Amino acid sequence: LKESVKHDDFSLLMDEWMGPMLWYDKEKAITFTDNHDTAGNHHFEISDVFGTANQIAAGYAMILSHPSRPCIFWQDWMGENRDVIQQLLQIRQKAGISPQSEWKLVYGQRGLYAAFIGDKLAMKMGADDWDPNEGLP
Repeated sequence: LKESVKHDDFSLLMDEWMGPMLWYDKEKAITFTDNHDTAGNHHFEISDVFGTANQIAAGYAMILSHPSRPCIFWQDWMGENRDVIQQLLQIRQKAGISPQSEWKLVYGQRGLYAAFIGDKLAMKMGADDWDPNEGLP
């Protein structure tokens, strides 16, 4: 997910083996953007932070809009993305998204990720345009 957001290339998420666990076990998938091992100041050299504030927000848009068991990194919750994360949590709750929710991928390519999650939510990421009403009767 981090590389997809960073490079605006969502084809990286399409691999059923190397892509997200959502492909093969959404009910047990634990999703997160960062954790105490990948972010922050350490006494050893590990720095694999998810990205900029906008990239982190995009990561939360993905994990909080899809079926899984999302985790919010304390540092993000206490940081500049707190309001964004709260809004995304409200959207998740209002749409009734849970680990059991159905989802349908529409596009996963360079410049565009688009999916329907449950029967109430359409999600789009990337620079390219997408109309979720396209092709509906």
